[in-house]
Amino acid sequence: MQNLSEPRQDRIRVLLLLMTLSGAFALRLTVLVNYETLPGWDPSTHISKALTVVSEGHLATELFWYPPGFHFLLATLFLFAGLTTITQATFLLIKLFIATISAVQILVVYLVGRRVYGSPTVGLIGALLMTVSLRQI
Repeated sequence: MQNLSEPRQDRIRVLLLLMTLSGAFALRLTVLVNYETLPGWDPSTHISKALTVVSEGHLATELFWYPPGFHFLLATLFLFAGLTTITQATFLLIKLFIATISAVQILVVYLVGRRVYGSPTVGLIGALLMTVSLRQI
């Protein structure tokens, strides 16, 4: 069997990574779109906190056990999209955002696996496993 040249192997790995990321995004978006509501324990709380940031410019701190990072990211997304009320478009935008964050997590798994183990193949295997992990979908 003929060995593939190094540049060709790199192109194949990049192609596999892009296919993995696009498949993960499509899978997660399909699952999210089929839900009537947002996943998680308190989606209405997260949306209302993000809308508070948009309307008042700060985050109320009466519920300190919620990490504020997600609320600020949602608020930034709402500001860029011009959303100030909860509509179907708001839910769709949040679902797109969640699917994008999930695909980025898979890219991070690939990069960490490649860096820690010194092998792009290990990173790709980690990314593939996270793509099909039911807990992450």
